[in-house]
Amino acid sequence: MGKERSKWWAVAYLFTVIPNIYLWGFTFVQMWSWFLVGTLRVHPVSVWQAIGILMTIRYVTIDWDKKVTLKKDQDFGKLMARDVFVPLIFLGIGWVIQHFM
Repeated sequence: MGKERSKWWAVAYLFTVIPNIYLWGFTFVQMWSWFLVGTLRVHPVSVWQAIGILMTIRYVTIDWDKKVTLKKDQDFGKLMARDVFVPLIFLGIGWVIQHFM
């Protein structure tokens, strides 16, 4: 039962990776448009450019010496909550802030 559950978990997580990456890119595009285009007069970016920027930032700032391990009992729901709700919270806070600018 344990191996079957871990296989399901891995497959389910892989199917959520692409939408989550797109959600993070969309959030970055909105924040970029709200705060940088008007303030610094930079060009708008597409979702794919935003994903590339985010990947570059992640690559430069990652701690390569730190081992990333998932605990056996790590809850799939907690991972999904982090991957979905964090960008939505950023998007909501950014939306409120941009109305005061």
